[in-house]
Amino acid sequence: MASSFSSMATQAPQESMALNELTYVDGDRKKKKRVGRGIGSGRGKTCGRGHKGKKARGGGSVALGFEGGQTPFWRRIPKRGFTKPNAKPLETLGLNKVENYIAMGRLNQVGTGPNGTITMKVRNCRGATTTTTIVSSFRYFRH
Repeated sequence: MASSFSSMATQAPQESMALNELTYVDGDRKKKKRVGRGIGSGRGKTCGRGHKGKKARGGGSVALGFEGGQTPFWRRIPKRGFTKPNAKPLETLGLNKVENYIAMGRLNQVGTGPNGTITMKVRNCRGATTTTTIVSSFRYFRH
Protein backbone atom coordinates (compact mmCIF):
# COMPACT_ATOMS: atom_id res chain seq x y z
CA MET A 1 0.00 0.00 0.00
CA ALA A 2 2.69 2.42 0.99
CA SER A 3 4.55 1.90 -2.28
CA SER A 4 1.53 2.91 -4.36
CA PHE A 5 1.14 6.14 -2.42
CA SER A 6 4.80 6.98 -2.84
CA SER A 7 4.61 6.38 -6.59
CA MET A 8 1.64 8.76 -6.80
CA ALA A 9 3.61 11.45 -5.04
CA THR A 10 6.52 11.18 -7.47
CA GLN A 11 4.39 11.40 -10.65
CA ALA A 12 4.39 14.62 -12.60
CA PRO A 13 1.12 16.59 -12.50
CA GLN A 14 -1.17 15.81 -15.44
CA GLU A 15 -2.22 18.41 -17.96
CA SER A 16 -5.79 19.63 -17.80
CA MET A 17 -8.32 18.02 -20.13
CA ALA A 18 -10.12 19.88 -22.87
CA LEU A 19 -13.52 18.87 -24.22
CA ASN A 20 -12.28 18.80 -27.81
CA GLU A 21 -9.55 16.30 -26.89
CA LEU A 22 -11.81 13.64 -25.31
CA THR A 23 -11.85 10.31 -27.14
CA TYR A 24 -13.47 6.92 -26.67
CA VAL A 25 -11.48 4.07 -25.14
CA ASP A 26 -10.72 1.19 -27.53
CA GLY A 27 -13.53 -1.39 -27.39
CA ASP A 28 -15.92 1.03 -25.72
CA ARG A 29 -18.34 1.18 -28.63
CA LYS A 30 -19.46 -1.95 -30.46
CA LYS A 31 -19.05 -1.78 -34.24
CA LYS A 32 -22.14 -2.22 -36.40
CA LYS A 33 -22.29 -5.64 -38.07
CA ARG A 34 -22.10 -5.22 -41.86
CA VAL A 35 -24.32 -7.69 -43.68
CA GLY A 36 -24.41 -8.85 -47.28
CA ARG A 37 -20.65 -8.63 -47.88
CA GLY A 38 -19.85 -12.17 -49.03
CA ILE A 39 -19.96 -15.66 -47.55
CA GLY A 40 -16.67 -15.25 -45.70
CA SER A 41 -18.10 -12.54 -43.46
CA GLY A 42 -20.57 -14.88 -41.78
CA ARG A 43 -23.46 -12.58 -42.68
CA GLY A 44 -23.45 -12.91 -46.46
CA LYS A 45 -26.10 -14.03 -48.94
CA THR A 46 -29.29 -14.06 -46.83
CA CYS A 47 -27.76 -11.70 -44.25
CA GLY A 48 -29.08 -13.61 -41.25
CA ARG A 49 -32.71 -13.45 -42.41
CA GLY A 50 -33.12 -17.07 -43.48
CA HIS A 51 -34.74 -18.13 -46.76
CA LYS A 52 -37.92 -16.56 -48.17
CA GLY A 53 -40.90 -15.49 -46.13
CA LYS A 54 -42.30 -12.14 -45.13
CA LYS A 55 -39.54 -11.34 -42.65
CA ALA A 56 -36.86 -12.04 -45.28
CA ARG A 57 -38.17 -9.37 -47.64
CA GLY A 58 -37.37 -5.69 -47.48
CA GLY A 59 -39.64 -3.83 -45.09
CA GLY A 60 -41.27 -7.08 -44.12
CA SER A 61 -42.53 -7.62 -40.61
CA VAL A 62 -45.73 -9.17 -39.34
CA ALA A 63 -48.40 -7.07 -37.65
CA LEU A 64 -48.35 -6.70 -33.89
CA GLY A 65 -50.24 -9.61 -32.34
CA PHE A 66 -50.10 -11.76 -35.50
CA GLU A 67 -49.42 -15.41 -34.67
CA GLY A 68 -48.98 -17.02 -38.08
CA GLY A 69 -52.64 -17.48 -38.90
CA GLN A 70 -53.87 -19.07 -35.68
CA THR A 71 -56.37 -17.10 -33.65
CA PRO A 72 -54.28 -14.56 -31.75
CA PHE A 73 -54.17 -14.55 -27.97
CA TRP A 74 -56.06 -11.29 -27.65
CA ARG A 75 -59.00 -12.79 -29.56
CA ARG A 76 -58.92 -16.10 -27.67
CA ILE A 77 -59.42 -14.60 -24.23
CA PRO A 78 -62.90 -13.36 -23.26
CA LYS A 79 -63.81 -9.73 -22.90
CA ARG A 80 -64.28 -8.55 -19.35
CA GLY A 81 -66.81 -6.15 -17.93
CA PHE A 82 -69.35 -3.93 -19.58
CA THR A 83 -70.54 -0.34 -19.54
CA LYS A 84 -73.60 0.25 -17.39
CA PRO A 85 -76.27 1.83 -19.59
CA ASN A 86 -77.82 3.78 -16.69
CA ALA A 87 -74.63 4.69 -14.83
CA LYS A 88 -74.71 7.99 -12.97
CA PRO A 89 -71.99 10.37 -14.13
CA LEU A 90 -69.41 10.94 -11.42
CA GLU A 91 -68.23 14.40 -10.56
CA THR A 92 -64.75 15.07 -9.27
CA LEU A 93 -64.73 16.69 -5.86
CA GLY A 94 -61.48 17.74 -4.21
CA LEU A 95 -61.03 17.41 -0.47
CA ASN A 96 -60.38 21.14 -0.25
CA LYS A 97 -63.94 21.76 -1.50
CA VAL A 98 -65.32 19.24 1.01
CA GLU A 99 -63.51 21.07 3.80
CA ASN A 100 -64.96 24.38 2.56
CA TYR A 101 -68.48 22.91 2.53
CA ILE A 102 -68.03 21.66 6.10
CA ALA A 103 -66.75 25.07 7.19
CA MET A 104 -69.75 26.78 5.54
CA GLY A 105 -72.14 24.32 7.19
CA ARG A 106 -73.42 22.89 3.89
CA LEU A 107 -71.99 19.47 4.73
CA ASN A 108 -72.26 17.49 7.96
CA GLN A 109 -69.02 16.35 9.51
CA VAL A 110 -69.96 12.72 8.89
CA GLY A 111 -66.77 10.77 8.29
CA THR A 112 -64.42 13.29 9.84
CA GLY A 113 -61.80 12.03 12.22
CA PRO A 114 -60.31 13.65 15.30
CA ASN A 115 -59.08 17.23 14.78
CA GLY A 116 -61.71 17.62 12.02
CA THR A 117 -59.63 15.87 9.35
CA ILE A 118 -61.41 14.31 6.38
CA THR A 119 -61.09 10.53 6.23
CA MET A 120 -61.96 7.89 3.63
CA LYS A 121 -65.53 7.64 4.98
CA VAL A 122 -66.42 10.96 3.35
CA ARG A 123 -66.78 9.21 0.00
CA ASN A 124 -69.89 7.44 1.35
CA CYS A 125 -72.27 10.17 0.32
CA ARG A 126 -75.29 8.82 2.22
CA GLY A 127 -76.22 11.23 5.00
CA ALA A 128 -73.27 13.47 4.32
CA THR A 129 -75.31 16.50 3.27
CA THR A 130 -77.53 18.74 5.38
CA THR A 131 -79.92 21.03 3.56
CA THR A 132 -78.96 20.62 -0.09
CA THR A 133 -77.41 17.80 -2.05
CA ILE A 134 -74.06 18.90 -3.43
CA VAL A 135 -73.64 16.07 -5.91
CA SER A 136 -75.46 12.79 -6.36
CA SER A 137 -72.28 10.75 -6.26
CA PHE A 138 -68.66 11.78 -6.32
CA ARG A 139 -65.14 10.49 -6.31
CA TYR A 140 -62.60 12.51 -4.44
CA PHE A 141 -58.93 13.21 -5.01
CA ARG A 142 -56.29 14.34 -2.57
CA HIS A 143 -54.68 17.41 -4.08
